[in-house]
Amino acid sequence: MVVLAVASAILALSLTVPTLSLAVLTLTLAVLTLAFAVLTLAILALTVLALIICVPALAICILALSLAIHTLALAIHVFAVCTLALAIAVTILVVCILAVAFCVLTVLILAVAVHVFVVVFLTFIIVVVVLIIVAVHVHPCHCVCGPCSHNG
Repeated sequence: MVVLAVASAILALSLTVPTLSLAVLTLTLAVLTLAFAVLTLAILALTVLALIICVPALAICILALSLAIHTLALAIHVFAVCTLALAIAVTILVVCILAVAFCVLTVLILAVAVHVFVVVFLTFIIVVVVLIIVAVHVHPCHCVCGPCSHNG
């Protein structure tokens, strides 16, 4: 999706020079696109706050990323000559991608923590088993199968 969005942005910039005469007609629609950009920024702010709890944050980031891509597509179709609105949408897209990256990093850190816990837990089990084996060999008179035959 990001490659498609970047390719669309490059196409829109290449169409800017031949469509300068349409700038006056599309100026009215610029306000609507800027309103969508403000809405996207508001959703992005909520996404940054939601990064504290990673799983819901990832869903919000994907939603914000989708909204940013739709805003970028709207800006490309309506304002081929309005590079300011296009720059705002691209900036929002990059910030959303960074938010998703931070969320993925948080998940990776959580995975490392789980792995460390598993290693510590397995080490604890191994130590307990070794201690039990050592205890049985050091104190052979504690037989569980009947009277001890080691005392004579």
